[in-house]
Amino acid sequence: MRYFNRIITVFVIACLCVVGNGCSSASKNDAKDSFANMMNAFKECNREEINKYYSFSAVTTYIDEASGEEYQEAVLSTLNSMDYKINSVKDAGENAIVINADITTLDYSKIIEKYIEDVMELVESKEYQVQIKSMTADDYKALMAKKMVDAISESSSEKVTNTVDVLMIRSDNKWILGGDADAFLGILFADISNAVESLT
Repeated sequence: MRYFNRIITVFVIACLCVVGNGCSSASKNDAKDSFANMMNAFKECNREEINKYYSFSAVTTYIDEASGEEYQEAVLSTLNSMDYKINSVKDAGENAIVINADITTLDYSKIIEKYIEDVMELVESKEYQVQIKSMTADDYKALMAKKMVDAISESSSEKVTNTVDVLMIRSDNKWILGGDADAFLGILFADISNAVESLT
C-alpha cells in the first residue's frame, strides 16, 4: 500500500511539473506573439493596433507633437524600414516576460547629421538672419521641424541594429509593453526628437 501511495505521489508531482511548465510555456508564447504583433503594428504604423500594446498618443508625444503633423508623419514613416528578430524569451517573475530581440532601424545618426548640417547652413544665410528678428518661437520651432522632415526625406537607406531586452507584462489577460517604455521608443526612433529639441 505504501509503495502504491509513493507511486501516486510521484505521478501527481510529475503532472504538476508538466502543467506548470505548460503554463509557463504558454505565457512565453503569448508574450512573444504579442511582441511580434506590436512590432508589426509599429512597422505598419497601425495606430489602432499599437494602442492594444502601448498608447499611440504617448508615441506622438515622445516624437514631439508640438512640431506638427507633417513632422510626426515623417518620423513615423521611417518605421516601415524597421525589422526585428526575437532571440530569446525568458520569465521575469509573475506576469512578466523579457524578450531579447535585435531591432534594426534606419541609421538615424546619418539623418541627424544631415539635419544639423542643414540647420547650420540656414543659420549662416542672410535671409535667415533677417527673418529671425521677427520670427516667433512657434515659427522657429516649425522651421526646425521642417528641416528634420527634409533630412528624413533625403536620408539614405543605411541601417543599424541594436540588441535590446524588452519587458512585456500581463495586464487584464493580455500582454503589453512594460518597463521603461521611453527607452524602447528611443530604440525605435533613436532619440531623433532630441535633435530637434536641442536646436529649438
